[in-house]
Amino acid sequence: MAVVVMIDGLSAAVGGAVERWQWHRLAVVAKSGRISWSGHPFFAWFGQEALLQKAQMRDLPYGYLAALALLEELPDPERIWCCLGFTHLYQKQQDLLFLSPERTGQSVAEASSLAEALAEDWAEEGWVWHPPTARFLADGSWPGFFLLSRAPTSKPEEWSVLTTPFNLLEGESLRSRMPQGPGAARLIQQLTNGQMLLARHERNRQRQQEGRMPLNSPWLWGVGSGKELRTVSEMAPGVCCTADPFLAGLARLAGQQIYWLDEQADWGEMLSIVAQRRGSGPVLVHFAMPALFMRHRQSESAQKALDKIDQHFVKPVLDILQGSNSQLVISAFYGAEQPAPNGEWELPWVMGEGSLLQKSRRFWHRGAFGQGESHPWQELRREWQR
Repeated sequence: MAVVVMIDGLSAAVGGAVERWQWHRLAVVAKSGRISWSGHPFFAWFGQEALLQKAQMRDLPYGYLAALALLEELPDPERIWCCLGFTHLYQKQQDLLFLSPERTGQSVAEASSLAEALAEDWAEEGWVWHPPTARFLADGSWPGFFLLSRAPTSKPEEWSVLTTPFNLLEGESLRSRMPQGPGAARLIQQLTNGQMLLARHERNRQRQQEGRMPLNSPWLWGVGSGKELRTVSEMAPGVCCTADPFLAGLARLAGQQIYWLDEQADWGEMLSIVAQRRGSGPVLVHFAMPALFMRHRQSESAQKALDKIDQHFVKPVLDILQGSNSQLVISAFYGAEQPAPNGEWELPWVMGEGSLLQKSRRFWHRGAFGQGESHPWQELRREWQR
């Protein structure tokens, strides 16, 4: 069994601090190298490579995946699903730039009232709003967006559209991030109508009176059905601990159990899951916070997040696995830097069995985290999931 810890934002040398982290010390006595991801690592990991090949000038079905993870009822894969979030557009010189939800300070109650208003306005287009389930009503659990769906039209290809995921909008230009593809004009019209409605919404007037920036623009992304997603039979049953609804949706599709990970809370429950499941199937634990801070150019916060993961998760996991034949893998889906022009990521990884994890460093060992041969993800995934 393997415990796979994916820490988005990992680098082989983040400010030199990697020298003192657990994964650097593991590289001295275990295996280390680099892994090559191409395209969207989540989809590759869960065996959806065919979908990646087909998704040309249209969205990957993030909306349907989020519905799989966030809704109590099983979503209809025949419907068209999408994600709805709220952002602030501000003018800079001759351009309009986005602010992310982390910068606008929006609560579930505020965003819900705006989503209800849009849903009523967009109902004529067939869109239905799916309110968050009870467990996601708290600000700490809410993923920052809502879900819409509609019955497919006679020409579902009209919704072949390419959009930018919400978490990548920070500081981007509206001009460069406008939806593209055959269905783009229709989607842009919806967004424009939504902007007009938000401009006169009571909630935004209240925010302005309080000296807060208005949520003046809706954003739709991840438009598509779930028809082309397939159940992955070759993956061993296991557990996925994450705060990312899209990864959780893929894990559910693969028959894995989902546990929601609050990256800013105590991780005692996650450590208990590792201890309980370490002999009965793979455990995937995914941390996204370091990469989020890096996208916002908050290097000090990213450093603190990595330190917390190192001391309060990786170190206890080492103690849990000590002396066993279970493997510990540390890598990432997404790195600290941008991918290469061809869309390929090359990320560091380290892997060692529990019986080796607490060995003392010997002077003849020269291993270092992220140094070693580069392997394609298919090869390493087979090894990590055994």
